[in-house]
Amino acid sequence: MLFLEPDTPPLLYIRYKPAPYQKINQQTCDPSQVEVKGAKARGRQISIKDVASITSKPTRGWDEEAATTKLLLV
Repeated sequence: MLFLEPDTPPLLYIRYKPAPYQKINQQTCDPSQVEVKGAKARGRQISIKDVASITSKPTRGWDEEAATTKLLLV
């Protein structure tokens, strides 16, 4: 909820907890593409993976050279 306020950052950085056979460990997301839902919807699932952190700037553990994909919210 904190990222969907009027001063929403243009890009979110999502890191996932390490898991066996997991190929994607980090993704980026554009929060302006998320549609607004009602209160009964209780949010939006972005992934089935366990999320380690969601930040507005790359964190210390962010790997610039790792395979990073852009999260598409369909």
